[in-house]
Amino acid sequence: MTFGLSKQVGIATDHRGFGLQEELVAQLRAAGHGAVGLRVRFLIASPGG
Repeated sequence: MTFGLSKQVGIATDHRGFGLQEELVAQLRAAGHGAVGLRVRFLIASPGG
């Protein structure tokens, strides 16, 4: 139940998460929220990871 409130959501994935991203964006839009799928072009490795 959203009580008339909608959210804007951005979901970023790498190539392995693209299928899940599409599914999440579709479900969020169906629930009345604004959703944008973002693609990551470059990854910067963090120290220790």
